[in-house]
Amino acid sequence: SEITSDGLVNPKEKAELDKLVEALETAKTNATEKLNNVPNGTEGKDELQSRLDQIGSVTSPEVNDQDSNGVLDTEQ
Repeated sequence: SEITSDGLVNPKEKAELDKLVEALETAKTNATEKLNNVPNGTEGKDELQSRLDQIGSVTSPEVNDQDSNGVLDTEQ
């Protein structure tokens, strides 16, 4: 959001986004493993599963400002 607000993604921003995407995927995996260990029929499990299922996958945008000069690479 803040990183991509100008429509440009430089290598530093891409690295930050990649770390955030990896953290999200790790958290989703951990939550899924823990939820799978909760016995079926446990109160609240279905609601938690539904909420977890609503968390979509995120793809980090490609770098389009390789030299970090604030100008779209295709316009230089």
